Amino acid sequence: MQKFKNHLYGVLLTMATTDKGTSELRIARKYPGIAWQRVWTNVNTTGLSDPIKSTWYAAINEIIATNERLAGIHLTTTTSCVRCGATDTLLHRLIACEEGPVICT
Repeated sequence: MQKFKNHLYGVLLTMATTDKGTSELRIARKYPGIAWQRVWTNVNTTGLSDPIKSTWYAAINEIIATNERLAGIHLTTTTSCVRCGATDTLLHRLIACEEGPVICT
């Protein structure tokens, strides 16, 4: 987790010091109908602990390693969930297989 935080800090620092203007985040381009400014404001102002904030950022930006994501970059051969056999998406992992509380702690 510390390595992830350091990398995230480095990316944010690079973005802040680069003079390319404001660029839209990938997740905002992928889901343009969502009020992303409100999402970021809610995550930052709710008094969440740093580990929970990091988990929310990972979930929002879809960087939690699901089998669907790993298969997309050829790190696994199956997109199936190891618990139930359904397609292992982020939504499936958080809700259907009830790993949400485990991931968010």
